Amino acid sequence: MGIVISCFAKVGGTGISNDLFHTARAAHRTGALDAVICYGNRQSEIPADRIRPIRFQPVRTPHPATAWRLLGEEYERWGVPFPRDDGNRWLRKIDWAHRDTVIAPLEFSLADRVVVQSEFG
Repeated sequence: MGIVISCFAKVGGTGISNDLFHTARAAHRTGALDAVICYGNRQSEIPADRIRPIRFQPVRTPHPATAWRLLGEEYERWGVPFPRDDGNRWLRKIDWAHRDTVIAPLEFSLADRVVVQSEFG
């Protein structure tokens, strides 16, 4: 049983790609490497048959309203009550008439009184 390495990078290159390359090369030199699952191959030291590059597959996602409707249908199908959430608890306590008003902590009023000026600007 060998080693399978998986990483979201290309083998060879900079950053994490370099770490992936050195890890895979060390496993290959000891004969323990079975496969490297990654996003591409930029090196020639490890045989290409050990590198299993994957490609991004486009995934279609529904519109949020459609996803919400589908979720509701699934909850209804299984007979589970659909969870309702009106937002944060502290927002629920605010009267609906005042929800469009900006609520700012007292610390923000300090910006009107304190001016920090530096020699650079």
